This record gives sequence, structure tokens and C-alpha cells, in this order.
Amino acid sequence: MAHLAVIGNSFNFSCVRKCLLMENVLLIIYVIYSYRALSLHLLAFSFC
Repeated sequence: MAHLAVIGNSFNFSCVRKCLLMENVLLIIYVIYSYRALSLHLLAFSFC
């Protein structure tokens, strides 16, 4: 029974880690895109 619990915990942990990794990747992508949008905005303003 304890063995089963350990397997369940490790599976849960890996699942959580995967979810966190995905969130981090999405956050990085979002930051990069918002930064690019901001720089484009500034570029447009500098041309004005």
C-alpha cells in the first residue's frame, strides 16, 4: 500500500512539474511578445 502511495506521489509531482514548466514557457512567450509589442510601439512613436 505504501509503495502505491509513493508511486502516486511521484506521479503527482511530475505532473505538477510539467504543469509549472508549461506555465513558465507560456509566461516567457507572453513576456517576449508583450516586450516586442512595446518596442514596436516605441518604434512607431519615435518615427512620429
